[in-house]
Amino acid sequence: MSDLYCPLPPRDQDIFRFRRPYGVNLESTFTQGPSLNQATAPNELEALNSSIETNGLEATASTWQSHWLSALPNDELLRLKDTCHCNTIQLALGFLTLGPLFSQGTPFEGAPSQVYTRCWSAIKHLIERCHAYGIGILLNFNLTANEVDLRFSPDSLALARDCIAFIAQEVTFHALHGVVGLRVSTSSKEQSRPDPPTLRDWYKEVRMIVSAIDEFLPLYISDDSPAGTELFRECEAPLHHHQQLVQADSGQSEPAGTTTLPSAPGHLLLSRDEVQTKAQKARIERPQLLREALARLEGEEEVREKGERATQKYCNSAAGRQSFVHGWDLGYSDALRFFDAAVEGLVPQRAGADKIGEVELWARRRARDVARLEENHQAWELGLRRGIADFNRFVGI
Repeated sequence: MSDLYCPLPPRDQDIFRFRRPYGVNLESTFTQGPSLNQATAPNELEALNSSIETNGLEATASTWQSHWLSALPNDELLRLKDTCHCNTIQLALGFLTLGPLFSQGTPFEGAPSQVYTRCWSAIKHLIERCHAYGIGILLNFNLTANEVDLRFSPDSLALARDCIAFIAQEVTFHALHGVVGLRVSTSSKEQSRPDPPTLRDWYKEVRMIVSAIDEFLPLYISDDSPAGTELFRECEAPLHHHQQLVQADSGQSEPAGTTTLPSAPGHLLLSRDEVQTKAQKARIERPQLLREALARLEGEEEVREKGERATQKYCNSAAGRQSFVHGWDLGYSDALRFFDAAVEGLVPQRAGADKIGEVELWARRRARDVARLEENHQAWELGLRRGIADFNRFVGI
């Protein structure tokens, strides 16, 4: 077994990406201009053409840019952070959002797409502003945005692939640490019936591309269309990322921050003093909790039936138990680091604590860290999961 067992602790980016999300869904701000919010045009293309014809391209671009830059002013971000206790905003975007290059071959090619030349820059600015408030952004790329279904043909699927690759590159190489993940979705209403094998191959290719750019960037597939439902029917745990993200369109008269939210999870409501006290107690009691975890493990081995023991004996050996301890220590340390990250200044300071959201995703993330170490992986992962669970149980989250 390696003597150099020292995986790095979670970074601020890890905490943004893998903590439990709670927040709002900023729907159409960057896929529709101000005209649609005022119900003066039936769709974005007509709104753009009408404004360009009436006001000219430069004036239209200026109006649309002002619309983007006005999204979530500082007082709304403060309300989301301090009053609503939000830590995540889901932001919808489409091919048009990324600029004229990605509108070639679509009905928006030409002057309409020129209006969106600076849209992606406005989004990056918003990501940085939200990050300063401790709020992460889930980028939701809609394959059917603006009434253009990119699943319709091989050429449009290639365009969608290039869009997603561009977003992943921007997030990675421009160090957009406030991005918590990339979601690929469709509108609830199916506009076309793509061929399932083609779509399956496309999703596989997209996953490979994103992983090659940033293997730790979470990618969520949320295809609720009939074709998508058929495609993912056999998935045991489809990666849908809807957890506690509610609608809050900035075009509504009510500010996003005043949108009625479900009750915030208890860990987000803790005071700074409570977080510090619980974290300190967790550090003190850590050795005892590990002893209790090992005692429970021994008890489980004693009562396990003989037939089961043959398949779950990986913790029986000295090496297996050591791997369990390594995993438990790492899981406990990770959960503690998430918990008091804001208090310790690892992420922007605020009240409340964070907790690891999807343990399954975090276990995959950590498994890559220890892949080169001489560990009994099954025992190590069992320890990791129990270390996280034991910490959460101890601090009451």
